Amino acid sequence: MNKKQELVNVAEDVAERAWIFYTAMRKAGADMLEATFLMRQYIIETMITSMHSKDGDTTEDDNGC
Repeated sequence: MNKKQELVNVAEDVAERAWIFYTAMRKAGADMLEATFLMRQYIIETMITSMHSKDGDTTEDDNGC
């Protein structure tokens, strides 16, 4: 698989999980603004974690990083 297709697959996966998270928040009683904000934070944290991981490994090292 080429890098472009891999990036598309990752983006689709993040979007799908973010939508699931959003709908779960709405069902749990969050209003649209709150659920949207939390979904946005989820996407940001997912991106930050993936940018700082080594080969997709998101486990913390001994220093908590």
